[in-house]
This record gives sequence, C-alpha cells and structure tokens, in this order.
Amino acid sequence: MLLTAVFLAALSSQCPDPAVPSAGFPIEESVDLTVTFSDGETTTAVARWPRDPSGPCGWPLLVFTHGLNGSRTSVVNAAREYTELGYFTVAYDVRGHDTATGLHTFWGQRERFDLAEVIEWAQASFPALVDPQRVGLSAISQGAVISLSLASFSGEAFEPNPWRTGFYPQIDAIAVENLTPGFAPVFAPGGVGVHTNIGTSLLTMGEVRYAPSVTAALTTSVLSGDFTPWAALANDPTREIGPRASGITTAVFAMGCWDDFWFPTSELIARMSQIPATTPKKLYVGAVGHSSPANVEQRNRRALWRRQWLDRHLKGELNGIDQGPWFTYAATPADAATYLDVNSLWTHAATDQWPLPD
Repeated sequence: MLLTAVFLAALSSQCPDPAVPSAGFPIEESVDLTVTFSDGETTTAVARWPRDPSGPCGWPLLVFTHGLNGSRTSVVNAAREYTELGYFTVAYDVRGHDTATGLHTFWGQRERFDLAEVIEWAQASFPALVDPQRVGLSAISQGAVISLSLASFSGEAFEPNPWRTGFYPQIDAIAVENLTPGFAPVFAPGGVGVHTNIGTSLLTMGEVRYAPSVTAALTTSVLSGDFTPWAALANDPTREIGPRASGITTAVFAMGCWDDFWFPTSELIARMSQIPATTPKKLYVGAVGHSSPANVEQRNRRALWRRQWLDRHLKGELNGIDQGPWFTYAATPADAATYLDVNSLWTHAATDQWPLPD
C-alpha cells in the first residue's frame, strides 16, 4: 500500500488535472461511434470529454459497461456525471444487446475481449484527449462482472484464442456494484443445478441475443436432468474468474447487497478477502440494488465512495478513501418496517477480518 501511495503521488505531480469547477466541466459528446471487434462484430459507443483543456497527459479514461438487458443509454447519467468531474468516458453496447452485433456468450472470454478492445479503440481514436496510463472501469451487475473479469487479467498476455494476440490493457482502478466474482458457485451450484434467474433469462424471449452454445448447455441440462453440460460451461476457466482473485493488482472497490436475488454476497466477500493486502481494495455490503431496498443513505454513501475511489486511484487525490479496514457493512435491521424504509439508518461496522471472530 505504501508503494501504491508513492506511485499515486508521483502520478498526480507529473500529470496534474485541472481543478473541477463547482458546477462541473462543460462537456462534449460524440455519439453513434462504431467500434469493430477483433472477431469482426461491431458495437456502438458514445464518447464524452470535458470541453476545457486537459492537463499535460490528457484525461483519465473511464469506461462504463451496462447491465443485462440494458444498453449504452442505460449509463448515460453516470457517464455524463463523471465527464463533468474531469474524466474521458465511454459507454458502449455489450454484444448481443441493442445495436451490438454478435451473440452474447454470457460473460465469457469474448465479452472480456470486447471491453479490452473498447479501451484500445478509445486510446487510438482520441490520443490527444485520453491518458493511456490512467484507465478505470465503473459498472453495475453484468457490467460489473465483465469489468472485474478484465481487471483480473490486467496487463497479462491474451490467453489462446482464434482472434488476436497481444496484451490486455493495464486497468488502474474499478468501482463495481452488485456482482459476483464466482460464476460457477452462483450459477451452477454444486454442479447439480441452475440459478433460477439465469434459467429465466436464457429460456425466455428477451432483449439479449445469446449464443446457441449457451442456451443449448442450459436446455440440455434442464431437460435431461444431467447438469454436466451447464456445469462445464460455468466452470470454463476463461469465464470463472474467482480463482484469479489472489493475483489481482488493480485497485478494486466493490459493492454488494445482503439480499441480492441475483448474486449472493458470500462469493464476493470470500474473493475480495483473497485479493492481496498489497492491492488497494474496499468492499461495502448493505442494501441497494437487485430488489433490495433502495436505502437513501447507503445509495449516497456508495456514490460518494465510488467517486473518491476513482479520484484517488486515477487522479492521485488524497481523500482518505483507502484508509481503515477494507470491509464495511451495514447490519440488516431486525424488523421489516425499518428494513423497508428507504430513509432508515442502518448500523455500520468495518473490519479487516471475515467471518467475524466468535
């Protein structure tokens, strides 16, 4: 952590960013931009940047990846907010969604490659505006899973694939919400079942166009009662990123919900605890998202900490977000009325140890 602090201090002195105006920077937008991926498929991206001149190195790049059934327009408010705060932002359609061609492989290697190639595209298309040495990701749900997946491969050589060679881009920081780092434990529990939400999403007509291999693995398993095909897909090492947690070097701020009906928090807590102590990390668990109460105080806390995390690790700001225990949680109220009251204040605690000692 000391080396990280020294690096950030050096970064902020070498690449100072203009002070953010009280009303935020006025912004420019370039919409309906085509990005072509290494497999020939395409997507539509929106780029935004402050209208004012950047510092000597350009603006830090921040890519927003939307959730399942969403699109680049789903994250427009967040993208504009962070552009006003002094970031070059990009939002794009995940393959199989909206304007993106190609079929969704369900958060596999191809979706990770796509995000890496969106970063490469932004750096190549806007070299005078983007600082290639400062790259961050922000996302919720599906986008968070893909972002953490890319962060776990940060700077490494692309694994064997039919499309390309080279190296994944270096990811400096991510802020991700309501996700799981464990595909197999959550979606193929014990190798003998299928997560209900996944089954519903894959087997009903919706807005996402899935690869036939994904739907076939699920359909075959459900109809035959033999879940081997689905378990094999879920345990594919190019998709199951949980075991990579111990090698993550990207600064990770993750947020989860105790009662998340998509992603149980147990896997998130376990994998965050495995990220090395030398890697900046922070975890917040409480409510907000995936059908849990939209608690106002916790929503505001998440928003503040997300901004502070990205400002700390992409701009070098000394704001204290990386101090104290890595895990903060809100205790679920005992009575339903308080739990459901979005204006209620939940008791919070912080710890470096989980499970808590008896």
